[in-house]
Amino acid sequence: MKVLFLYPEVYLTIGIPGGIASMSAVLKQQGHKVELFETTFLKTQEDFTALELHRKTHGGFGNADK
Repeated sequence: MKVLFLYPEVYLTIGIPGGIASMSAVLKQQGHKVELFETTFLKTQEDFTALELHRKTHGGFGNADK
């Protein structure tokens, strides 16, 4: 079986989450083909920044926006 993990990263954290790594290891031991698609460096638009994405997703940056 082929398995694709999707990891929508926005904040540039380092590494793959432990849950994905563990599940990937178990699946590989069982003979499955495992791939990971993560979006850390995926560029969607020239003028679209991570801060803009955070604002659109979470509605602002906290107390500084009030």
